[in-house]
Amino acid sequence: MKTHRTVGEVMRRGVVSCTPDTSTPEVVHTMGEKQVHSLVVVDEHGGLLGVVTQTDLLNAGYVPPYAAHFEGMCAWQLMSAPALTVRPDTPLEDAVRMITDS
Repeated sequence: MKTHRTVGEVMRRGVVSCTPDTSTPEVVHTMGEKQVHSLVVVDEHGGLLGVVTQTDLLNAGYVPPYAAHFEGMCAWQLMSAPALTVRPDTPLEDAVRMITDS
């Protein structure tokens, strides 16, 4: 019998977030300090705006030796939006399909 896992079984607890105006160097520092691969970007009320991932940074051409070139950039310029959201009880395969279809 095949067991179907849910998002809640594999998701990380304790979301790490930033604001849209968080600088790119601070985004990178926070990811490293908190040992995460993404930050949730939230507004002043905690509402979800998007997500900045390591992939977003790489797609923008961010590499540490050239970090000075990103001094004026902020999270809102790098983030993926809108963020896809699911409930913890969503079957994992449904969440994966949702991501790959987007």
